Amino acid sequence: MKIQKVKYLVAGFLLGASLTVGTAVLATSINTVTAFEDKNIRFYFNEEKKEVAQDYTTLIYENRTYVPARFIAENLGVQVQWDDLNRAVRITTEPCELSEEKEVIEEPQDDQKEEVKAPSIEDKQPAGDYRELPLSRYFRDMELHVQSVILGDGYPASNVYTRVYLTLENTDSIPLNLQQRKTRAIIDGKEYTAQNIPGAEQDRKWYNDLYRSDKVEGYIALPPIPKDAQKMRLYLYVLSNDHTQTEREIQFDISLDLN
Repeated sequence: MKIQKVKYLVAGFLLGASLTVGTAVLATSINTVTAFEDKNIRFYFNEEKKEVAQDYTTLIYENRTYVPARFIAENLGVQVQWDDLNRAVRITTEPCELSEEKEVIEEPQDDQKEEVKAPSIEDKQPAGDYRELPLSRYFRDMELHVQSVILGDGYPASNVYTRVYLTLENTDSIPLNLQQRKTRAIIDGKEYTAQNIPGAEQDRKWYNDLYRSDKVEGYIALPPIPKDAQKMRLYLYVLSNDHTQTEREIQFDISLDLN
């Protein structure tokens, strides 16, 4: 079995596959430990084999196995969220978006059928604590702030794209790069992505890396959204541009007021 050694890996964000957590792993402060990465471990849920995503890391620490909490929660059909403000992993029994389980409903007879209502926004939009802007996320190596969401006004005619204005500050020595083309948002149950936004509409400020103490204020362009949009789940992706090439997904739950 080929096992790679990983030094000084922060284990505070990992959940043991055995669901038994040692005090050295989940502590009130961040500690550094020496762990081992093992890519040969297989996982079975109710005897069904589940593959670990390539961007997830499986670790061996003090003879215990650790994987990201999201991987375990999603395959158990529950929901997991990282609460950065309170530095807490929140796991709830609400159905997870990626859960493959489906409710089996017996088809009623014709005389028992009721009118089927179209799904509401609440049914289609991911559950979360939606708050008005501005919103901020603080990490050991960066600060990320979302200030506003502005609709395109059509002047000039090409200015139809929605703009999300934000600030990114690097507070550590590792260069950071905001992956603006990977940005996506779920707005009132519909997904919007920046993948196909023309280059002329993108903010060139994000083309370069941010180094220690660099602070950039810019925007990310998204496709046009409705003027009466209510809720936005925004996903931003920040790359640690060193030998690890670690990419993080950062989530904001935004209550929109576009008037």
